[in-house]
Amino acid sequence: MPFEPRAIRGDEAEVIRTALARPPLMEVLPQVLERLAGATVNGVCGCGCASIHLELGTADCKPIADAVGTTVRGHRVGVLVWGRRDTIVSLEIYDLEDDTDVSLPTPASIQPFASKAGE
Repeated sequence: MPFEPRAIRGDEAEVIRTALARPPLMEVLPQVLERLAGATVNGVCGCGCASIHLELGTADCKPIADAVGTTVRGHRVGVLVWGRRDTIVSLEIYDLEDDTDVSLPTPASIQPFASKAGE
């Protein structure tokens, strides 16, 4: 079944905003965050994780935020925001604990990935 584009959910937008504030790998233009609430999700990952694609076919993007967080069920997940200074391309959520819970982390739990090494 083909994916039907949909509006970004508030929890998805909040995870992106939080990851970019903790601090980002690259500063994004302020208007990029202002436009986030009206963004369209054009695809999702087929594995069942919470990853979303806002733009498809963008070859020159790179990680602009790299973080870790904890889901509501207490599982650690990685958070990568992909994009450029002028756009957010995707949100990638990946497993850090060999677990099946790769849902969105709670925004309050999001920390820069480097801080994981000090745990």
